[in-house]
Amino acid sequence: MISTLHSSGKSLDRHIATLHVAREIDKRLHRSPYKELQKLNVTCEDRVARITGFVSSYFTKLIAAEEIQMVTPDGWRVYNHVVVRSQSEETRS
Repeated sequence: MISTLHSSGKSLDRHIATLHVAREIDKRLHRSPYKELQKLNVTCEDRVARITGFVSSYFTKLIAAEEIQMVTPDGWRVYNHVVVRSQSEETRS
């Protein structure tokens, strides 16, 4: 899988639901025409989805959040921890 998936929950049903959401997010990012989104990591735990990684523009960061928000169920929270790097920062790394 492209994204890192992590889940924990109190019951088996909740655990299965969390894995389902994580898979849906992973599919959504993988199918995106924005190649940078395929490199992002997603962590799902206790009805919270967190995205982390690096992108080259703020616009791409917003697209990542929107893509994930579209597949997360009501009651879930999405935290966008994606960092925007300029091209000069990437060449120094």
